[in-house]
Amino acid sequence: MDTPTLPPPRQWCVNRSHLLAFCLLIFLSGLFLGSGGILMFMRYRVEQVMRQPRQLHENLVEHMTRELNLDPEQRRQVGAIVHERMENMRRLRDQSRPLIDAQYQQMQSQIKALLSQEQNAKWERRFGAESFDRRQRPWFLNPIRPPEPPGNPGGDWPPPPP
Repeated sequence: MDTPTLPPPRQWCVNRSHLLAFCLLIFLSGLFLGSGGILMFMRYRVEQVMRQPRQLHENLVEHMTRELNLDPEQRRQVGAIVHERMENMRRLRDQSRPLIDAQYQQMQSQIKALLSQEQNAKWERRFGAESFDRRQRPWFLNPIRPPEPPGNPGGDWPPPPP
């Protein structure tokens, strides 16, 4: 009785250039997916902070308490300082925004005065207000604006007194 003989295993012939191309493809795929994942995560975190400004203040005070071993009195004082300064920075941002917008509008009107009609049309398409409409930008470039709480424009701060 003859035992059946199996054909020899098939030898895979791997070309170095194919192997290099495959490794490069895997690397680029990981780079692309990792970058996208980080971008989505960062956007999520920024949106979370913007929606809950109080959380940012609390996290800062909590981190300082842990790192510096603050006692309860120091924690209370640091919390009050952080709250006051963050509120002042928010007010400064709100006050300066109209000034920045006015400068931008002046720049646009001065540039438009120099351009021909054809150039103006191109300018409006490329750099006008409509070009920055959130529907025309990629989702990750859309401005993140926190919802304005009714009757309390500063968010949940100040915290209740102890």
